[in-house]
Amino acid sequence: MKTKNNPKTRFNKKEFPSDLKLDTFGCQRRSKRIERHTLRQCYTKIITEGLLGSFEILPAEIKYHVLRFLSVEELSILSIVSKAMRDLVLKYMLSPVRSEQFCPVKHTSIGIAGRTCCRWTDVSNHFKSLGLLVKRATCLHPTKERLKIMDKFVSQLAYFTDPISHDALSCYGSFLFRMLRGWEEKECYRAFTYVSDTHSFYKKLLPVLSNEPGSLQEQELLVRCFYRCVFLDRCENCSEFGVWLSFILRTLPIVYQARLLFILFGPLSPTTEGINWNAMSEETLGNHSYGKTSDLVDLALAIKSLFKHGTSTDDDVVSILQELTCCPSEWSVESTAHLLMLCGETISYKVLGSKAVNGRMNELGSIITAFAVVFWHEELSIHWVVKLVFELAANLGSTREVGSFFTSIMHTFSDSLMTLHTKGSDAEVQAMLKAQAEMLKEFMLISVRAQGNKVY
Repeated sequence: MKTKNNPKTRFNKKEFPSDLKLDTFGCQRRSKRIERHTLRQCYTKIITEGLLGSFEILPAEIKYHVLRFLSVEELSILSIVSKAMRDLVLKYMLSPVRSEQFCPVKHTSIGIAGRTCCRWTDVSNHFKSLGLLVKRATCLHPTKERLKIMDKFVSQLAYFTDPISHDALSCYGSFLFRMLRGWEEKECYRAFTYVSDTHSFYKKLLPVLSNEPGSLQEQELLVRCFYRCVFLDRCENCSEFGVWLSFILRTLPIVYQARLLFILFGPLSPTTEGINWNAMSEETLGNHSYGKTSDLVDLALAIKSLFKHGTSTDDDVVSILQELTCCPSEWSVESTAHLLMLCGETISYKVLGSKAVNGRMNELGSIITAFAVVFWHEELSIHWVVKLVFELAANLGSTREVGSFFTSIMHTFSDSLMTLHTKGSDAEVQAMLKAQAEMLKEFMLISVRAQGNKVY
C-alpha cells in the first residue's frame, strides 16, 4: 500500500499496522540535546558579552558568598578592576547578607588576666583599609551620593554603637580621613558639614559654648572627643590641621571660637575629669608652676596653624588670642607670655603691637617683664625678647610713647620685686632679679652695638 505525501494522511492510524510504535525515546533525547545546546549557547553569549565573564551567570547569593572569602584589601583591589566589578562590590558592601569581614579582627595580646583584645594599631589600620575600600567603590559617584553611601555603610558596622565611645570615634576618624584623602577643600568642607549634621553636633555644641564654662562637663568632653578624634588628631601636617580647624570655627563668633579652642586643647583637670578652666588664672607672677608647656603646646600649635593655614585673617587671630587669655577669667601674665612665646615671634608681635597702638602701656610692660621671667625659667636666650621690645618701640608714634613704654617695663620689674619680697619666697625673688639682670645686659649690648662699638 502506498501512502500519500499529504502530511495530514501521513500518520493516519488506518494506514499503519496497529503494532507499529513510534520512537518516542529518540525524540526525547533529541529534544534534551537541543535544549542543552541552546542553553550552552545562551551561557556562552552571556559570558562573552557580559561585563563579569563567567561570574555573570552566577546568582547574586553565590557571588556574595564568593566575596565573603576575600579580605578588605582584596575587595579594595577588586573594586578598581572594572565598573561592573566595582558595582558588584558596592552592592555586596551594602547588602544585609554580608559577613563580619568588615569588623576588626581580634588578635591575641598580653592583657589583664590573659584576655584577648584588639591591638589598637591593627584596628586603626583595618578602618583605614575600609576607608580606602569605600573611596574606591564610590569613586564614580557625586560627592553627595558618596557621603550617603559612606554613612549607610558605617551605620551597619557593629563596631559603632550608641553612645559612641572614644575608641569608636578614633576608628571613625581613621576611616573618614583615609576616604577623604586627595579630596579638594570644598569637598572636604561638604564632608565635614555632612558628618556634623548627621550627628546633630552643632545643636550639641551651642549649649556648651553659651553656658558657664565647666557647668556642662560631660558635654564639653564629648565635644573635645568628637572634634579631636574624628577630625583634628588624624591630620598629618600643620596645613591640614589648620584647614580642618578653620572648618570647625568658621561659623562661630570670636568669643565662641576662643572658648571652643580652650575646650579642644586646654588642660584637663586631674580631679574632676573635665576641662581645667582655671589652670591659667590661678598662678601668680614669679611662680614657676605657671601654665606648663605641656598645657599650652596644643593651644599654641592650634593658633599657629590657624594663623598660617586657616581662613581667618590676622586681626581675627589677634582677637581670638585676646579673648582666649580672658577665658573664663583673665590669665596670669606669665601664662599669657608663655603662650605667646610658643606661638612665635610673628604672632607675638601682632598681639603686642595691637596693645601698643591702643596705648595699653602698663599691660604691655607686664607682658614684657613676664617674657623675661619665662625665658629665664626655660633657659632660653633673652635676645628674642629684647629684639621684640625694640621692634615695638620703633613702631610707636613719638619719643614720649617710647619713654612711657620703657618706663612701664622698669616699673613692672620694680613692683613685682617688691611684691615678691613681701609675699614670695627667696627663690622667686632671685629668679626675678636674674631675669631683670639678663634683660638689662642685653639692652646695654644692643645699645653699644648701635653706636658701632663691639663688646666681648
